[in-house]
Amino acid sequence: MKAQKRFKCGPSGGNGGTNFDDTPRLGAKITEISIWAGDVVEGIQITWSGGKSEEHGSCSGNPKQPVVQLRDDEYLIAISGKYGKYIDHIKFYTSKENEYEYGGSHGDVEFDYNADLADINAHIIGFFGRAQKVVDAIGCIFALKD
Repeated sequence: MKAQKRFKCGPSGGNGGTNFDDTPRLGAKITEISIWAGDVVEGIQITWSGGKSEEHGSCSGNPKQPVVQLRDDEYLIAISGKYGKYIDHIKFYTSKENEYEYGGSHGDVEFDYNADLADINAHIIGFFGRAQKVVDAIGCIFALKD
């Protein structure tokens, strides 16, 4: 398998929590993202073709619905949101123009990681950041498309 060019953007958010890095194996594609949220983003877990990340933050009970589900020909191309001490609000954007939004309305700083705005042929393959009882900070791991 040929090397995949990857790069990271971020993270955005507060300073608390423990570092996490969900860099997938080569060739893995995000198929699902589960979010636990109330007034803030409490937890996150990624499912790739061939495996799952660890749960980050508080992931008790069932995740918020709808769960982000990507078809075989659909990719995650952007996330945006707001934060203060924690990630208060997060929105996911797919290549098929589907949008998924979670969390509260607080947070005074906005963030936006978008491959389309950067005019590059890339998509999001994972996340990194910090989490403890909630998701404190989040950034994106991008891969260039062939």
